[in-house]
Amino acid sequence: MDFLKIIFAGNSIFSWLQALFITFVVLILFRILKSFVFRRINVIAERTNTQLDDLIADLVKKTNMFFLSIIAVYVGSTFLNLPSTLELWASRAAILVLFLQIAFWGNVILNSYILKSLERKKDIDESVSSAFGVIAFFARIALWSILILIILDNMGFDISPLVASLGVGGVAIALATQKILGDVFCSLAILLDKPFVVGDYIVIDQFRGNVEYIGVKTTRLRSLQGEQIVISNADLLDSRIQNYKRMKKRRIAFNVGITYQTPYEKLKKVQAIIKEIIEKMENTEFVRARFFQFGDYSLIFEVVYFVQTGDYDIYMLLQEEINLEIFRRFEEEKIEFAYPTQTLFLKNDSKTTNPQISDNSFKNNE
Repeated sequence: MDFLKIIFAGNSIFSWLQALFITFVVLILFRILKSFVFRRINVIAERTNTQLDDLIADLVKKTNMFFLSIIAVYVGSTFLNLPSTLELWASRAAILVLFLQIAFWGNVILNSYILKSLERKKDIDESVSSAFGVIAFFARIALWSILILIILDNMGFDISPLVASLGVGGVAIALATQKILGDVFCSLAILLDKPFVVGDYIVIDQFRGNVEYIGVKTTRLRSLQGEQIVISNADLLDSRIQNYKRMKKRRIAFNVGITYQTPYEKLKKVQAIIKEIIEKMENTEFVRARFFQFGDYSLIFEVVYFVQTGDYDIYMLLQEEINLEIFRRFEEEKIEFAYPTQTLFLKNDSKTTNPQISDNSFKNNE
């Protein structure tokens, strides 16, 4: 077997065959291990509802055989006597493919997180999906930037000037696109903090309407008049937002005025009548109905109750029913509603000690 002792490129033929055999065995072991782990994880994933086993299965599936082949070649090369320069580049190549594989795994983890977040939101819409896409985009940029810097550092490059230049360039870009980036990050803040979602009725300063779309730069409202209102996300978060869709119950206060000619006995019945009317309505919670004030032309009762929903249409229907029922009950009890009136007292021009007061009066409807 003198043939095996022949020296080629600083190593015997036997050493080359040994390195090739080890490379082949390691590659086969990688392939068998990947297939075995993938099958076992899939079996476990079918039996459970957790997301972790699905994530591990995706990580195993995304493990690239080309990268494993490079690692196998590197393992086989350790059994050869190679020049120091060649050994250095072989180790750097192995580190390079390792970090590239880590980047692929990081992308899988990122996609899994985004999909899981989207599945948790039953009312997901296109605008929220686009916001998640923005998060994924910046996360991928950060992931690849860090890995590229690590790879260059391990390849022997001095990355200090590059990091410094990227810092200066990043500041320049940030200053040039400050307004745009502000809106982009505000859209992420809206996504994460969720002060409102698509479909909510909100009021921002003098603008009000239903949220129709939450974009990367702007949010669009549809007003009650029908026009679309477009507001930048930065301006939106700088304002005070009233979100009526999240109102769990609505407090209602209104006044009822009755005439001064109402007898005392009927005046005392008003509270009981209004309380009875409101308590028999669905989705209402009576608070009070009190003789509140002596008005200019009426005795004023303040009525307060809660509607057990934030829906404006339901509130309007209930208020209409309450008003109609109050009108009917007051009509039965002969209790009159007050309305603006004026009474003129006419002084007699005759020189009498007691001037006559005219009984003439008129009512002026305002």
